[in-house]
Amino acid sequence: KQPCPTQFADARLAWGSRLLSHQMPCAMACEEDWLAAGYGLAAVLLVFYFLCEGGLCHRSHTTESLYLSLVLLLVYVTSASWSYANDGETSIYRLRQLMRLMLLFHILRFYVFPRAQPRFHGEDNAWAPAKLWMPAPTKYAKEKAQELQDLMDEVLEVSYEDGSNAGQYLAPALFLILMLEDVLLAYSKIMDAMEIPILVLVIWMHLYSCYFAVSRFRQWSICRSAIHDLLVDLLDGRASDVLQHVLANISIGTLVELASWSTLDELIRRALAEDLLCTTSKAILISALQTKGLRWKTRVRSAVCNLILSCSGSELTMLKNLIDGSGTYHNLYKLIYTDISSRACRQEVLAHLIEEGTRSRVELGRAVDVKVLSDVDDTLQSSGGRFPAGCDRHFPKHVVYPGFLRLVQVLDRGWTPERPSCNLVFLSARPHLYKDVSEEKSFRLFRGLIDAGRMHSFPTLLPGRMKPGLFALSTFTCLRAKAWQWVGNVKYTTYLRYRDLYREYDYVFLGDNGQGDLLAGQQMLAEQRQRIGGDATDCSMRQVASKAQEPPYMVGASVFQITAPKNSVASFGSSSVEHLWSVDPEASGSCTSEPIKVRTVEPSISNQSFASPDVFPRILCVLIRQVKPEKKSLRYKKWPSSGMSEEQGLLVPHQTYVGAALTLHRQMPSLVSVHDLAGIAEVAVEEFDAARWAKERWGARWLPAERALRKDLEEAACVLRAASLPEPPRLRTFAELMQAEGWKRSRVNLLRGGGRTLPRRSSKLSQVSSVSTDVSPSAHPSAA
Repeated sequence: KQPCPTQFADARLAWGSRLLSHQMPCAMACEEDWLAAGYGLAAVLLVFYFLCEGGLCHRSHTTESLYLSLVLLLVYVTSASWSYANDGETSIYRLRQLMRLMLLFHILRFYVFPRAQPRFHGEDNAWAPAKLWMPAPTKYAKEKAQELQDLMDEVLEVSYEDGSNAGQYLAPALFLILMLEDVLLAYSKIMDAMEIPILVLVIWMHLYSCYFAVSRFRQWSICRSAIHDLLVDLLDGRASDVLQHVLANISIGTLVELASWSTLDELIRRALAEDLLCTTSKAILISALQTKGLRWKTRVRSAVCNLILSCSGSELTMLKNLIDGSGTYHNLYKLIYTDISSRACRQEVLAHLIEEGTRSRVELGRAVDVKVLSDVDDTLQSSGGRFPAGCDRHFPKHVVYPGFLRLVQVLDRGWTPERPSCNLVFLSARPHLYKDVSEEKSFRLFRGLIDAGRMHSFPTLLPGRMKPGLFALSTFTCLRAKAWQWVGNVKYTTYLRYRDLYREYDYVFLGDNGQGDLLAGQQMLAEQRQRIGGDATDCSMRQVASKAQEPPYMVGASVFQITAPKNSVASFGSSSVEHLWSVDPEASGSCTSEPIKVRTVEPSISNQSFASPDVFPRILCVLIRQVKPEKKSLRYKKWPSSGMSEEQGLLVPHQTYVGAALTLHRQMPSLVSVHDLAGIAEVAVEEFDAARWAKERWGARWLPAERALRKDLEEAACVLRAASLPEPPRLRTFAELMQAEGWKRSRVNLLRGGGRTLPRRSSKLSQVSSVSTDVSPSAHPSAA
C-alpha cells in the first residue's frame, strides 16, 4: 500500500524539528564560548597590566594608552558579536551598540589621549622654594614660556570648552537612550520606524570617532614640529636664563608627552654641552623623564644618567634632594634601583654618587646634615592595635604621637624654609602595589600635616616589598613576632642602599618594637660596630660625640687609611665600587636571625696618606618606641643579651618622645639642646591635649599614655629648672581638661586641621574623675 503524500510531509517536518533541536544548543554553546573567550582574554590582559608594572606595556603613558585601548576594543567587539548573534539585526541591537560606542568614545577621549601634567613647582611637594632661586625673568622669557604653553594647550584642548561639554552631555544622552529602549520594546511599530535612524547614528559615531582620532594625531604632529622649532630657537640663542625660566614655568611632564624624543634629546644634549641648565632645571627634566617612564628606553635612561653625572659636590646634593621632594612615589631610590634597569648604567651612577658624597664629607670635614629615617605606623601615628598595621592600644587609631613632629624637626638641623631638603624619610612596611595605590594614603597624611603647619618639610616615602609582607600576614598566627623578621631585614637592606645614595649624611632611625623596627635598628648598629671595630659597649653616645667634628652635632666615622691627591680632595673611579647583595636564607622566609650580608668595596684615594674620622656615614642613634613588653619584641640574636643601657648605648628605648628627647639631651646635648627639649615638651603637652579633645570617647583608656607622659615631663622639668628655663606646662588629667574649658575647635584643629565636635559624656568623666595626678616613676603603659 502506497503511503499518503501528507504523511511524507509530516515525517520531513518532524525530522527537521529534531535536527533543529539538536543544532540550537550547539550554536548557543559556541556563542557562549566566544563570549567567555573574549572576556577572559581581556581579563588576563588587565591582570598582566596591573601586576607587571615594569613590563613592556608600561614603557610610557602612550604605550599604556594604546594597550588599554586594545583591551577596550576587544571587549567591545566581543560584546557586539554576542549581541548580534542573540538579538539579530534589530533596532534594540543597534541602540545598545550606540550606547557602547558613546561610552567607548568618552573613555578614549578623556583617558587615553595625553592629558595635562602638574608643573614642577606645585603645592604638594618640596619644590616650591626652589622657584625663588630662579633669576628674575625678562619680558622675552615670559613670552617664550607663554608661547610654548599655548602650543601644548592647543593639542590638549585645555583652552576649549567642548571637552568639558562632552562629559556633561554624556549622562543625559545615555539616560534618554535607555528610555528609548523601553519604548522600542513596548511598541513594535516604533521599533520598525526607528531602525534606519538608529543605524545612521551608529555609522556616524564610528566615522566621527575615526575622524576625531585622526584629527587629534594630525594636530599633535603639527604641534610637535612647532615645539621643536621653538626649543631649537631657544638653544640657538644660548640664553640660559630664558631657557631656565621656560622649564620652570611650563609643565615639562606635558612637554615630554607631546614632544618627540629627537626634540628632547637635542634639548638635553645641547643644554648640557653649552652649560645652559641650572640644578633646578636638571631636576625638572629628570622628574619629567622618570614620570614618563625610562625602564625600557635606552636613550631616555642615558639622558637621565648624563644629567646626574653632570653634577658634583653640593650641586649633586641639592639635585638628589630635589628629586626626592616630588611628593609622589617617584624618588631617587626608585630611580636608581628600579627605573634604571641597566646594571652597567646603575653602577656608573651609583659610583658617582658615592664618590661625590665621600668627597663632600672629606672637603667639609664632617657630615653635611642628618637624614631622619622613621617608621609610619606606631611611630608617627598610632595604629590603634589594628592588625597588621601595629599593636599599640594606648592611643586611638590615626592619632599622631605628641612631640614626634617637633623632635624630627629638631633632628633635621640643616632645614630652613627657604631651602628644600628632604631629610625626613619614612621607611614603611606597606608594600608597593601598583603606581601610587598603596603610597597615596601616606601622602594624604603628610599633606594634611603640612597644611596644618605641623610637619616642617615634605618627606620621602620608601615602601616595603610584597613577599615579606604576605609572608608576615600568613605566618603571624604561628610565628607571632618572628613573622616580621623578613620585614625588618628588608628595612635594614633599604637603609644600606639608601645610605649609598647619600654618603655625605649621617642618620637617625626612629621605630617601634611592635614589628621589625627593633631588629632593623639593631642590625644597623651591629653593622656599624663591625665596620669600625669594637664591641657593643664601645658604641656609646658619649664616645660618638667625642669623635664628632664641627659643628658638634655631626658624628664622624672611625679612622680609615686613605690616600688623596695633592689638593686633598677624594678622587674615586667608577669601577672602584662593587655592591654584592647576597641575601641569606632568612630573606627567603627562614626564621634564622642572621643579618643580610652586604659587602661594599670602599673607594680608595691615592698619592697621599691621611686619616679622616668622618669619611663614612654614621648612625647617630636609634630611637625605639616601646609599644609591647620587651620580652615579646623581635630582636637581633647577635645583640648582647644584656642590651645597652639607656645612658650608654646608641639604642634608645622610650615610651614618649619627651623621654626620647630627654635621653638624647643627656647623652648628646649638641644634638638636642636644652631649648629644644623645652620646645618638644611644650608641643607634646599641647598635642596631647588636642588628641584628648578630638578623641573624647577614648575616656579612661587615655590613662596609661597620660602617666607615661607625665613621668617624662617631670624629669624634663628638673633639667629645665637646672638650666634656669621655664618648666613645661602642667599636664592636666582628662577630667580636669574636660571640666575646665569644654569643647574648643581650636584644639581639634591643632591635631587634624578641623574635626567633628562630639557630644560630652558625663559617664566618661566619672570614670576618670577619681584618678590621682601622682604617678609612680616606674609606671609603664603596659601595666595599666
